[in-house]
Amino acid sequence: EDEDSGIGNVSLAPSNASLQDNYSSGVGQMDLDLSNLAPLEEERDIQINSGVGEVKVILPENVPISLNCNAGVGTTHCDIGDLAAHNEGLSGEMLNISVSSGIGDVAVEFAEN
Repeated sequence: EDEDSGIGNVSLAPSNASLQDNYSSGVGQMDLDLSNLAPLEEERDIQINSGVGEVKVILPENVPISLNCNAGVGTTHCDIGDLAAHNEGLSGEMLNISVSSGIGDVAVEFAEN
């Protein structure tokens, strides 16, 4: 079952056990903190969708990731450096993240150590 919220701000920090395939928000800011994730036992695809509002995603340091971002109206801040270099030497399976926003900014970053 998907985490779905219509209107309002959403802030989630899932663990491996509670990680959903889809996160969607109608109107409002969505903060998704993935920094608690441990290396994955199987490859996972996550779709993060926002209708209107800012989306902020914090990436895990110790999980290999691939990232796809787009915003209809707004800016995307998804330049997180060399993912191949990040993924190199990490154990576990790939986390494929797709972030899209209709109206609003998208920001994806690693947790600040």
